[in-house]
Amino acid sequence: GKVPCQCNMGAEVQCKCGKIPCVCKVPGGLPTEQERSEYQQMAGYLFKQGIKGLTRNQWRKRYFKFENDSILAYYKAKGDTTPKGYIDLRRVTHILEVPHTQQDKNRATFRVACQGRTYNIQAETEDEMKRWVKAIQSLVKACRPTSGATP
Repeated sequence: GKVPCQCNMGAEVQCKCGKIPCVCKVPGGLPTEQERSEYQQMAGYLFKQGIKGLTRNQWRKRYFKFENDSILAYYKAKGDTTPKGYIDLRRVTHILEVPHTQQDKNRATFRVACQGRTYNIQAETEDEMKRWVKAIQSLVKACRPTSGATP
C-alpha cells in the first residue's frame, strides 16, 4: 500500500513492504561544504529505465550530473548541452537500493522516488551505486527546508 512520508512534504510512495524510510530519516546529517562540493561535481554514465513510449521498461545509458544543489540532470551523451530530463531533488521523497533478490548480477540498481514518479537507475557496480545513493541523499537533505530540524 501507500506509505506516508514522514517529512514535511506529506508525500506518499508506493511500497509493497511498507518499510521504505523517508529520505529525511536516513542516518547522517547535512553534508559539509566540502562534501557538498564533491557531490555536486559527481558525473558519469548510469542506466535509466524508461517509463513510456518506445523506451518503456528498457534500460538506456544516460550521462548524469548535478546541475546545482537541487537538480540531477541526465543527457544522452556527455557532451550534450540539452538534458533529456532531470530529477528535481526538492521533490525526492525516498531513495532505496533494490534488494539483492530483485537485482541482476551486478547488484547495482536503485530507485529515486519523487512526487509523481519513481526513477529506476542502475550503476555499473555496487560501489558506484552506493556513491550515487549517498550523494543524492545528502544533496536532497541539503536542499530541504530546515524547519523542524534539530541543530
